[in-house]
Amino acid sequence: MPSLLKKYCTYSAFIVAAGVVGFLSDIGGALENVKKLFGQDDPLVLVTARLSPLARDPRIRNGRDQASLSLEVRNYGKEMVMLTSADLEVVHANGAKVGKGGVFGRCVLKAVDNENTPQTIAPGKSTRLAISRTVDLPGVSKFLSDEKLRSVFVHTIDGQPYSIAESIYVDELNQFFSDTYGRDAALKVTLYSTQSGDKHIFVLPLARGKDLFAKDGSLQHDWFIANWKNWDKHSIAQTSACDAIVSHDW
Repeated sequence: MPSLLKKYCTYSAFIVAAGVVGFLSDIGGALENVKKLFGQDDPLVLVTARLSPLARDPRIRNGRDQASLSLEVRNYGKEMVMLTSADLEVVHANGAKVGKGGVFGRCVLKAVDNENTPQTIAPGKSTRLAISRTVDLPGVSKFLSDEKLRSVFVHTIDGQPYSIAESIYVDELNQFFSDTYGRDAALKVTLYSTQSGDKHIFVLPLARGKDLFAKDGSLQHDWFIANWKNWDKHSIAQTSACDAIVSHDW
C-alpha cells in the first residue's frame, strides 16, 4: 500500500508539474502577443547627429554660443514614415538651454505640423533634416578660441569643412561640456510622424560626442569643431541634406 501511494503521489506531482509548465507556456505566449501589440520597436534609428555654429562671427555680440542641430535618420521599418514636426529640449544640464534663434527651410522641422513640409522616409532609406530650434551653449565661444584652434587642421571637401585631424580636441570638448553643463547634460529630440502624433525620441549626451566614423547616433564633435574654425555665415545650409534652408535668424 505505501508503495502504491508513493507511485500515486509521484504521478500526481508529474501531472501538476506538467500543468504548471503548460500554464506558464500559455502565459508566455500571451505575454508575447501583448508585446507584439504594445511593444513594437521604433522603426526609426538615429545614424548621425551634428551641431553647427550659428553665429560664430566675432562681430556678432549676441548668439555666438548658439548652435543648430542636424540629424541623419534611417527607417528600418516595413512602411513609409512621414515626419511632420520636431521638438528640442536640453535636459539634465546646468546652463545649457534651448536658444532664441532658429533655422528655417524645406528640410527643417519646427514644432508645429502646418509650418513644415513633411519629410518622408521609405523603408531602408535615410534622410537628413535639421531642427528649427537651436541650442545655447554658454561659454563654448570662449573655449573654442582662435588661439586654441590655431593648430587644428580642418579636412574639407569642395570647401566644406567636415572633420579635423586631431581627435584629442573631441575629447577636450567632451570634457568642457561635462565640466560646464554636467556629465549627464543632453539634447532630447522628439520627432513626430503623421497626425496621430507618434513619437520618436532620441537623447544625445553632450559630453559623449565622437567623430565622423561613429554611426551610432552620437554627436559628431569633429564636425562642430571644424565648422567652428572655418565658419561661414552661409554655411548654415550645411546643417541639412537639402539646400533649401533659405534663412537663419539669431
